[in-house]
Amino acid sequence: LGLSEIGSGDYPTGQRLFRESLHIYRAIGDTGGAAHALKCLGSTSLDKGNLTDARIYLQESMELYRDNPLGRNMMLGEMGRLAMVQG
Repeated sequence: LGLSEIGSGDYPTGQRLFRESLHIYRAIGDTGGAAHALKCLGSTSLDKGNLTDARIYLQESMELYRDNPLGRNMMLGEMGRLAMVQG
């Protein structure tokens, strides 16, 4: 649902839904789900220019993806995008 809201331009609602998802994933111990929610929070923060939040979310997501090569590679791409924006 968060991605749908972001796609329609409603970033505040999309971010709220990603935060709710993160809370649920953490509560049930779903590390992969939490990593994905954090990635979405980081990516949307980056899209909106909130670089500090983006870095925090993306770094935490990368840590959770440490044993998932595909997830880590995806996060390296997002960290590269963050680095490009920061200059």
